[in-house]
Amino acid sequence: MALWIENAALILWSPNFRSIISSNRATNLYVHEISINLPRVYAFSFALICVILLNIFLRKTDLGLAIRAASENKDGSYLVGINVKKIYILAFGLGSACVGAAGTLVMPFLYVYPEVGYMFLLNAFIVVVMGGMGNLMGAFYSGLIVGITESLGGLFLKGSLKNALVYCFFILILLFRPKGLFTK
Repeated sequence: MALWIENAALILWSPNFRSIISSNRATNLYVHEISINLPRVYAFSFALICVILLNIFLRKTDLGLAIRAASENKDGSYLVGINVKKIYILAFGLGSACVGAAGTLVMPFLYVYPEVGYMFLLNAFIVVVMGGMGNLMGAFYSGLIVGITESLGGLFLKGSLKNALVYCFFILILLFRPKGLFTK
């Protein structure tokens, strides 16, 4: 499906890189001698709010509990009357809405092109596995760890070698904590 969508985007919009020019694109906050890009602060704040709201939704509402139940045990969910098909569609829609909103917030500081999703795919996999499968807060914390590790790698390593530090760190975690850092 992803290949089909990517090729349709290539046909419709060409493989050219695009970006959004916004009024606050180059606006920076300065804390002592550290410069922080304002659109990145907005994206991080949005991610933090989304994680908190999703965590509350999944733990405190009946619909959230149904989503968690369907993801844990499909057959058991059917037995207690949960329409698993509808729950899967709802969960997919919720995830797609989060991705769409996040995409609009990263466009001021990242280029968009049909293959841009692959840039995030491996890091997303690393974040989910490192945080512990099915652990929302663990994924958030491991996302912070991956981001900081990548930033530190950018200080000491050239170009795309900064990702090598993330991959080495991930391999070490898999060796010592194969179920993830934040599993109970």
